[in-house]
Amino acid sequence: MANYKPVAKYILAASTHQGTIFPANLSTVPWSMLILLGTARHNASILPSGGVLVWENHTTASGYTPNHETFGDVHGRYGVTVRSDVDLVIKYFGK
Repeated sequence: MANYKPVAKYILAASTHQGTIFPANLSTVPWSMLILLGTARHNASILPSGGVLVWENHTTASGYTPNHETFGDVHGRYGVTVRSDVDLVIKYFGK
């Protein structure tokens, strides 16, 4: 099944159209995506309830804002949708 990335529609000064019908056709472009699922562990211990940050197209996370943020549950499980065909750096922040 194909995945599609929404294309943003910008409307300048939307307040000037108040009370009128304003057509805004939306479209998409093909986007290759995957679901990254994992469990945070350290040795044999599960790391519960932490934050997960994902960087795309970087070999290090230093100095860059993450592209994706999510959280692990009480069992350390997490999931996040990311683009495919890109390098990923994944970091888990827990207690």
